[in-house]
Amino acid sequence: MENAYKIKEFYEEPEEKIVFPQSFFCLLAVLLAVCVAFGVYVSDYYHADPAAEDALAAGMNLQ
Repeated sequence: MENAYKIKEFYEEPEEKIVFPQSFFCLLAVLLAVCVAFGVYVSDYYHADPAAEDALAAGMNLQ
């Protein structure tokens, strides 16, 4: 009879593991990190140099 239980356990389908919450939170963390990095990049990158502001104010024809 003991072999019958082993055979039953062998042929039973394994329980599905819950992967959705783990992958969802991992993806959310990566997305948040990318958004923060992009925000820091944009806030630092899109400020004009004082020399560029002076040239624009002077009306120089820059090409």
